[in-house]
Amino acid sequence: MGITQKYFRFFGSIFLKKILASEVTLEPGHGATYPAHKGEKFYFFSDGVYIGVDNTDGECYVEEFDTPKECLSWLTEYDK
Repeated sequence: MGITQKYFRFFGSIFLKKILASEVTLEPGHGATYPAHKGEKFYFFSDGVYIGVDNTDGECYVEEFDTPKECLSWLTEYDK
């Protein structure tokens, strides 16, 4: 699964809001999942930080980083 950059910088925050605003599925013993755009990994720049989003399994992990290198490292950590 690769990282998409088509939402980088200008559309990333809009895309993240669409994921989080989508219908949330509650799974017993698992917590919430975000089925909209499941399988997506992307990052964007906002307010001086790089924001990485990993929704590959529907749990939508979001982290902030100081540099794009740190962000990409986090996004690709488990791709190997």
